[in-house]
Amino acid sequence: SCVGEYGRCRSAYEDCCDGYYCNCSQPPYCLCRNNN
Repeated sequence: SCVGEYGRCRSAYEDCCDGYYCNCSQPPYCLCRNNN
């Protein structure tokens, strides 16, 4: 399964659902954010 918006992810892009990317700009966690 994939991770939705604001869900925690690792640095791997694949963790997030389609249309989202893994954003690590706010440590300590990486969160999935919308590509738009």
